[in-house]
This record gives sequence, structure tokens and C-alpha cells, in this order.
Amino acid sequence: MYRRIAGFGEKPWIIGAALPGSDAGQEAERLQTMVLAGSGLLLVSVLGAIAVGRRVARPIHDFVRVTEAVRTLDFDKAPVLSRSRVRELDTAGQALNAMVAALRWFELYLPKRLVHRLIAHGQDDLANAYERAVTVMFTDLSGFTRIASRLSPSETARFLNSHFALVGACVEAEGGTIDKSIGDSLMAFWGAPEEQPDHVERACRAAQAIASRIHADNRVRSRSGLAPVQVRIGISTGPELVGNIGAPSRMNYTLAGDAANIAQRLEQVGKDVQDDSDVITLTTEGVDTGLPEPGQAVFWARWEVRERDGTMGIYRLT
Repeated sequence: MYRRIAGFGEKPWIIGAALPGSDAGQEAERLQTMVLAGSGLLLVSVLGAIAVGRRVARPIHDFVRVTEAVRTLDFDKAPVLSRSRVRELDTAGQALNAMVAALRWFELYLPKRLVHRLIAHGQDDLANAYERAVTVMFTDLSGFTRIASRLSPSETARFLNSHFALVGACVEAEGGTIDKSIGDSLMAFWGAPEEQPDHVERACRAAQAIASRIHADNRVRSRSGLAPVQVRIGISTGPELVGNIGAPSRMNYTLAGDAANIAQRLEQVGKDVQDDSDVITLTTEGVDTGLPEPGQAVFWARWEVRERDGTMGIYRLT
């Protein structure tokens, strides 16, 4: 190894050093070994980083799925997060599992469709009540006391749950909101919180669907040796006060007004209809005039409404 250096005479100097080739080869081999070892360690580090990244990314991906299911209130799509060796991920995962389990319980008591609509409409619907043209439906099981007397408490609960599942599916298929169930009765409405110009038609289609489902269910009950079920339905339409009504600690998004009262009374008037139909649906004149096709409801009787002047025409939905 040498180097030329100028500036110290007429001719450049040559300064160098000589060493045995075996020593130079050892250094080269050592350098090559260090390069190979460093490359191997780098490869192992990269592979380890990829493995750790995937191990961490998998639960994070599941976290995203859970939070998306919570955002859309679709808890059936929320996976159960498994335990993790990473303490922070394990703590977060178990907290999410507990939250989803609690929300599943709340979903049993709070209408999911209503929550979606309230979220979409913003905070105004949560804070303020307003007047809206709506259509209200009340349903009731005829002779439920007699039916329940023949069943055990658990059988009665299964019977009611099955009945409300059938009726509720017909209501929700037409975009209705189930307000509450009281005993064997159910209250639902159309036209709020989102506007539905065809709320009368939707309610009547839901009543006709309920009649069809009850009729089919009664055929099954008959083959099983069970007594048929008869349902009374009252439908009324008109302006109602809509919004959160109740105590500060227990609010309920519901209706208050004449249409809801009349719908409930019409359901009771159905007791006076003397026939063996599976479903008896009575409506007000306003519902009849709101239907697009004539003949869907036929005049049944004049009715004197309690605490109101005059009488009201009652129509029966066919």
C-alpha cells in the first residue's frame, strides 16, 4: 500500500507499507464475515419486525371491525376479541368485549332503527319536541287472558315473544317505529322522526302483512292442535307531538296527541266486530281518504268519541 506525496522536492515522494498477503487476506475475510453477519442480522430483524407487525396488526384489525359494528349498531358482526400477550392490546380488547356485551343488552330495550334515525337527524330531535303528521297503530291479542291461563309463565313469555317478533317484523318492513309493548299490546307509528309522505299507506300495508302472517300462523297452530289467535288493530292518522317525553332520568321518544288515543280506542272497538276473522283492523276516515286506491277500507259504523263532540266514521281495512 503506498501513496505519492508532492511538495517535498523536485520529485514526488512515495510513502508506503508492505505486509504479508496472508495478513491482508485475513482482514478481507474478517470484513466479509462481518458484512455477511450484519446482512443476516438485518434480514432477521426485518423478518422479526414483519412478524411482530402482523401479530399487532391482527388484533388492531379486529378492533376496527368491532368499532365499525358499534358505529352501525350491527353487533352481530362484532367479533369476540381473543386474549393478547401484549398487555395494552389485551386490556383494550377485553374492554371492547365488555362494551359490546353491554350494548347488546341495551339493544333489547332501545329500537335500533330509531337510534339510527336520531343520529342521522342530529341533536335537534333529541332535545326538542315538534308537531308532525303521523299514522299510529295499536295492536292487541283477543282473549289473551284466556290463552295465558292455559300456559306456564315461561310458555306465556315464549308465546308473547313469538307474537311480537311476527308483528314487529311487519312494522319494521314498512319503515315503522315500534314505540312500546304493553302486556299483549303493541304501539307503532310512521312519519317520524324521518318524514314519510306515504305514512298512511305504510301503516295499512303493515296491517295487511300482519293479517297475512297471523293467518298463516293460525294454520300451523291448527295442525298442532292449538287454538287460533285473533288480533285487533286500530289505525289513526293526524298531527301529533313527537319527541323525547318523560323524566330526565328516563326519556322515551314517543307521541302525544289525539291520533294515538283514537288508534288505541279503535283497537278496543274491534271487540264489537262480530266475525271470526284472524285480524280485525279498524281505521279512521282520515286513513281511508289517505289511501291511494279506493275500496281498501269499507265503512263500518259511526262512532261517538268520548270527550269529543259529534261522531266519527270508522272504516274496516280489507
